[in-house]
Amino acid sequence: MWDERTGIATRRGLAATSLIALVLFAVAWVWGDAVVARHGAEWAASFKTFPMPAIAVFRYSLVLFYFFYLGLFITGVWRTLFTLVEQAGIYFVGQLLVSMTTVQLLKRAFGRPRPFLDEVAWQPLSGEAAFHSFPSGHSADAALGLAVLLCRPAPIWLRVVAGLLFSLTVVDRLIEDKHYATDVVAGTYLGFVGAILVAMAAKRWLWRSSPDASDDSST
Repeated sequence: MWDERTGIATRRGLAATSLIALVLFAVAWVWGDAVVARHGAEWAASFKTFPMPAIAVFRYSLVLFYFFYLGLFITGVWRTLFTLVEQAGIYFVGQLLVSMTTVQLLKRAFGRPRPFLDEVAWQPLSGEAAFHSFPSGHSADAALGLAVLLCRPAPIWLRVVAGLLFSLTVVDRLIEDKHYATDVVAGTYLGFVGAILVAMAAKRWLWRSSPDASDDSST
């Protein structure tokens, strides 16, 4: 049964996320990467013919997560609502640990060329952005934003909107020929795991001392 207070921020949630990611990664490795390699350039060329508003929706949907969690934090501080501050805090700490640290280290360690390059050889420890395909940082960011809303209480409609923004971000990375399918799956997994682990830590260390920990009606 779904626990609205903890959401997926449990060991079972972590295990389920890992299992799903493993299956998706296998599919992406066997089939998805080949599809991107074969059609990525064609997709990117077609994408450039889209109306500018449509291009903006795909490219900048991720930015809405940043504004949302910043607004959540400001509202929480202004109205002294610990649950809002905590939710925004999970996101920002997850950003620091996952997107700004783990993902960037892995990008440089693997040195995978992006799909639009003719170069097929990986260049570990490369400092060039063109060889920072794996894992996808945008996917990690968007997954983190969605996962936080699945870890803590949030309205269904907000989770649906977050899921849509996440989907737009992931699709954009593929159709603009920026990432392979495995890059996107790996980034998504890191984002979800980061949110779950930070939310579990918050549950363990913060809830007992929070002034409104018993009130989960806020979002």
